[in-house]
Amino acid sequence: MGDGTAFLFPGQGAYLESVFTELRRHRVEVAEVFAEIDASVAGSDHVAPISPILLRDAPPTLDTLLDTDPDTLQLALYGTSLAIHRILTAEGVKPAVLVGHSLGEIAALVAAGAFGVGEGAVVVARRSAALRSAAGPGTDTGAGGMLALGAGVRRVLGLVEFVGAAGLVVAVENSPRQTVVSGPEAALAPVHDIARRAGIESVRVRSPYPFHGPLLAAAADAFHRDIRDLRRSWFRLPVYSPILGRHYTDEDDLGSLLASHLTRRVHFLGALRHLHDTGTDVFVECGARNTLTRLVRKSLPEVNAIACTVAGRSPVVSLREAVDELRGGPATSPSPVGEHASTADVPAAHVPIPDVPAVSDTSRVPAPPLDRAGVIDGITRMYARAVEYPEEVFTEDVELEADLGIDSVKQTELLARVAEQYGLPELTADFRIGRYGTLGRIADLVITHGSGVPVPA
Repeated sequence: MGDGTAFLFPGQGAYLESVFTELRRHRVEVAEVFAEIDASVAGSDHVAPISPILLRDAPPTLDTLLDTDPDTLQLALYGTSLAIHRILTAEGVKPAVLVGHSLGEIAALVAAGAFGVGEGAVVVARRSAALRSAAGPGTDTGAGGMLALGAGVRRVLGLVEFVGAAGLVVAVENSPRQTVVSGPEAALAPVHDIARRAGIESVRVRSPYPFHGPLLAAAADAFHRDIRDLRRSWFRLPVYSPILGRHYTDEDDLGSLLASHLTRRVHFLGALRHLHDTGTDVFVECGARNTLTRLVRKSLPEVNAIACTVAGRSPVVSLREAVDELRGGPATSPSPVGEHASTADVPAAHVPIPDVPAVSDTSRVPAPPLDRAGVIDGITRMYARAVEYPEEVFTEDVELEADLGIDSVKQTELLARVAEQYGLPELTADFRIGRYGTLGRIADLVITHGSGVPVPA
């Protein structure tokens, strides 16, 4: 571990409510990081504290923050990555190199020592303020967005050139079969239509702004003015930038480079290949969800890609499993909660990630449990082949109908295939397909009912 290990810091979409509920109750690092964020942004930028919004029993959903409070969302993404990074390092997991994806580059720089957590939070807050003032609703460049296309960069470049709209560019090269474009709304519609007719899957990215394109030039200028005087420190760890295509150096003008990120392309696939060619064979996603982990697996199937938190699973359990794998043995794991105490009564503390206790049942011998990650991978491949979409669009919580356009008739047909493959009982006449509109819910159905238990309607 270490010499061949990279920590990956995700950007947009890397948000899970369970980080702020369950993980926060077990690991003091979550509250610590967000307290540092609050102290810095409230003191220097007059931003309201975000801990009261996030660190509660019912934090807002990703969609709610996207629609009503994108500034808080950006700080939530940043803080989540650094909290998970702090947990991993406290457990003895040390990387050789750090890599950020888009917004995640700020968290990577902080983890490397170039900024403190508070200073990085100020960078994120000023980035949001510049975006809001120069590219938010009501501005000349506010009507823009991003599309994820299920094709390689060369094919997508041809499509962009064919449409020929001002401001429409390739924004992100994610994997051999996923490229993201950014541009004005008027240009995204024909891109979507042409891609569909060409057999290329096209999915709208839930992003508050058209990142990594010329529409954000004014925001980049404003952002640079606001952060050019920020103090920075020497790097303690190397950071590789998919935007720059190189490692940062101690001589870099970080204010200028971070501002330029808003309009420059993210070469994530190229970064993965470079790191692998230079000895990296373990990639650990320091953030919520497993978006980057899936991209690594699609781009470099021979390496080990590890997600620390996954939608639909306990973040405490998934982090424990990640630490176990990275350390090559079981983590020390006494329960953090006393026998007669509730989690609500126990203050956050730095305790080892707990093991999940085994359940003794002598009345029967259970079948070997299905591996949820394996089930997700299996049904992802099945659905992708059936509808001819790239596997990358099938995240655990993407809505099959609302987001991907897979109607209820097709979903019912596909679920019947899942039932046959995994030994689910026959679906009853009153079965409601709408309850199982994401792969995460379908996987949970398989795990729970794969041995003949009646399927709930």
